[in-house]
Amino acid sequence: MRSGFFNSNIIGHDELGNPIYDRAEDAEFFAKYFSNFIGNGVYPNPSTGLQVMENSKMGVLVKEGCCFIKGYMGFIEEDGEELTIENSETSLSRIDRVVARLNMQERNISLFVKKGNPSANPIAPDVTRNQDIYELGLADILIRPNSKVITQANITDLRLNSQLCGIVSGTINQVDTTTIFNQYMAFLNQLIQKNAYKYDEWFDEFTTPAENQFNNWFNQLQDILDENTEANLLMEINRATRICVSSKEIENAIPDNSYYRIPIKYIVGKDTLSVFYMGEKLVKDVHYKEYGNVGAVSTCIKFCNWGQEIPKGRLLEFYVMGDYSKLEAIDNPENIY
Repeated sequence: MRSGFFNSNIIGHDELGNPIYDRAEDAEFFAKYFSNFIGNGVYPNPSTGLQVMENSKMGVLVKEGCCFIKGYMGFIEEDGEELTIENSETSLSRIDRVVARLNMQERNISLFVKKGNPSANPIAPDVTRNQDIYELGLADILIRPNSKVITQANITDLRLNSQLCGIVSGTINQVDTTTIFNQYMAFLNQLIQKNAYKYDEWFDEFTTPAENQFNNWFNQLQDILDENTEANLLMEINRATRICVSSKEIENAIPDNSYYRIPIKYIVGKDTLSVFYMGEKLVKDVHYKEYGNVGAVSTCIKFCNWGQEIPKGRLLEFYVMGDYSKLEAIDNPENIY
């Protein structure tokens, strides 16, 4: 069994007079050590880290950021890194995949564009993961026939897909965003690639138990759908994924375990509420709790026991993803700040 780290003793010298140590270890040992508690993926800060963007030509720009793969780190500096996309086909589309590739033989992490096969129904190339190569999928790029430039609308961000990439969370396990990512992106890609959209074809693709929640939501839409199904579905998805942002400077110090009225409405347990304190994201049920029964509308949260009050003048920011436009707020609790 190999183990470490321990102090190393000099047990001799080589032909050049350099010391030989009895506990010396190589880079592979360090990588193994770090990979045990840091998961593969893209670092979450900045939020645009390694994001693939159009660059107004037949190529893309991968923005500044950092990734971690099996104990090794790769990063792109401030100006980003441009990648060239091979010319489009004359009659068929294809999907190319941008990856960050760990190559153990070349001892580096580099960006690479994996070219897809032209097809009437193109699919992206698989990521390679074996003893020598391990890839993170950063984005898929739809290359339409006779394209002269890559547009952002044809770039699908894969960074939140934990099967292909994922976000470095500081632990082995990551928050699994794959299911909801696949559901939405498969649906949207079909809208892009098909002139006509058929509900039955899409419904058959998502019938496993793990996707029941998404299907139930979809079933509830049938009453509002007419013959223009595609347009109505796009409108409904846009409605369901609105994002509202608000900020507020604290007027009076907030004690521990206190209720606080936020300048935004949300549905408890359904909308995605994010709270930032002085630019740092707070953890739900650790730093604060939502107020109200699941499904109720609220304009209140309760701060947990931080061991100190929140001082006057500090900045709080609130982000809500959901249909906040038609909400009526419930009564707030007493002694609210």
